[in-house]
Amino acid sequence: MSEQVITIEEYNNPHRADMARMCLEAEDIPVFLENRFIVETDWLLANAVGNIRLQVPVTCEKRAREILATLAPPQSALGDRKEIDAALTCLNCGQPMSEEDVACSACGWSYEASEIEASETGNAETPAEEDDSESDEQL
Repeated sequence: MSEQVITIEEYNNPHRADMARMCLEAEDIPVFLENRFIVETDWLLANAVGNIRLQVPVTCEKRAREILATLAPPQSALGDRKEIDAALTCLNCGQPMSEEDVACSACGWSYEASEIEASETGNAETPAEEDDSESDEQL
């Protein structure tokens, strides 16, 4: 007779699910990842099948939840918001900039100015222009 299992976590990323599985198995807790292979095969189906469900025996639920609570929380693809804010610096002088800043308050540099300068100096040559000049040389 098989033991009852309970879903304690859901993941849309197979790698995160495997990390959690390995942590629990290292503590001798049996784990089953429902839908793992479906999501690995076609990750677009993750929402349709209810993501990857990490399941453990009911008798191990409390201990498994305690172990998973000690793991680092998942971060978004962009990382922690504080890290993003700290990374917003002027590429010219290194002074901190906010997302709303159009130009650096210390040196006046801006992304917009760099794009305009590149187009004015002719450094923004398009591939179509390059192909035309090459074909003229071959004639």
